Amino acid sequence: MINSKELGNIATDYANYFFAVKTTLKQEPMSFEEWYENFQANSSLETEKIVSRVIVELNNTLEMFGKNGYKNWGKTTRSPIRQRIKEGFTELDFIKVIKVKSEWLADSSMHKYFRPKTLFGSKFESYLNEDVKPIEITKQNEYTDAIRIAASDNY
Repeated sequence: MINSKELGNIATDYANYFFAVKTTLKQEPMSFEEWYENFQANSSLETEKIVSRVIVELNNTLEMFGKNGYKNWGKTTRSPIRQRIKEGFTELDFIKVIKVKSEWLADSSMHKYFRPKTLFGSKFESYLNEDVKPIEITKQNEYTDAIRIAASDNY
């Protein structure tokens, strides 16, 4: 169901298209029905591109911690992302939530919740409002600490 704000935006987009084609190109514009059908097809395509990029970002973050990623075509992977996009959230919002919650990957009790269903579910907006903390990769820190201790050791 389209709300009044979306309807206004669609009408404005069509009016801009109509006048641009009529005045600039001096051609006969498509009917609203034709234009709207194209608009929906293109909107859907753009949404799917955003969903794919968000999944790639999620998988890249998982790989940094040596974890397996999610299938790009999986329904349970794509569905919560699509839902948030319909609510008006942007690709940058998803990336911020991934960065904010990447701290879960270093936590043995929380890493299992770093998944699309949880990240992009009903608490998405509250995750979005959290501050980004620096990612700490434990293995790297242990390695660095070992080098520091060895370097400061007097033989």
